[in-house]
Amino acid sequence: MDGFWPVGIARVGWLGIKPNEPFVSPKGEIFWARQYGANIWIYPGWPLDISSKRAALEEAGYSFFAHMQETPPHDLPTLRREGLFNWEGSLL
Repeated sequence: MDGFWPVGIARVGWLGIKPNEPFVSPKGEIFWARQYGANIWIYPGWPLDISSKRAALEEAGYSFFAHMQETPPHDLPTLRREGLFNWEGSLL
């Protein structure tokens, strides 16, 4: 329910991104990437923490919750964002 969760997994080349180093997206947000096997995992520069939403998730039927233990790059700036991504979004 918390930790550094990937926002994407790719199999294409690095395209100018250095592994395990922060990079800035076109929208000015910081990300970093790490390779596992043939896959490149892309992480946001801030951890996700939806533990405050656990009751709502359990009510929706979820019963398995995980903590991702991923070590970010040492030069990653300390960013604090709520990290709820699309939790408040409305698709209907």
